[in-house]
Amino acid sequence: AALTGRKITKVASGHNHTIAVDDQGKFHTWGFGGYGRLGHKVQKDEWTPKMVEIQGGDRNLCPPDCVVSAGQTTSWVTAVQGQMYCFGRLKTTGDNTMYPVPFMDLQGWRLRSVACGATTYAACGEDQTITWGQGAGCGELGYGPKGSKSSANPKLVESLGGKHVIQVACGVGHTLF
Repeated sequence: AALTGRKITKVASGHNHTIAVDDQGKFHTWGFGGYGRLGHKVQKDEWTPKMVEIQGGDRNLCPPDCVVSAGQTTSWVTAVQGQMYCFGRLKTTGDNTMYPVPFMDLQGWRLRSVACGATTYAACGEDQTITWGQGAGCGELGYGPKGSKSSANPKLVESLGGKHVIQVACGVGHTLF
């Protein structure tokens, strides 16, 4: 099997797929390959773990403090130098990303946690927490009762300003900070 003899250091499970990071800094995905959420450049289901490659050299390594998250249709992982990569279906409309691509909106953030919900996302780092996504009719973005129900770009959750959020988690219709 693909992970035999390897120590798994991180795991994230999404709606129909799983990501595992091994002690060599490589990450592997398996499950339902729809929308490109496995990052293997094709929409093909994988019944056993398969290594995902990030284009270009040492960026293929996930540091020991890497952040991984799997959502309904997407996957997220940080590689060396903290660059966040995403793949899968990032919006309810539009193209799918079939392989890991840099998510530039989070460049420069020292992330502690990233979470994927059904159509929303949350991240925390330093003393700021941000959320973004579409169709957040239950307040899962944390913008308050009169706040926006969607945000195409990461936006600061002002009510958490200055708070030291350690971890975020998203589900269908809710977010935990």
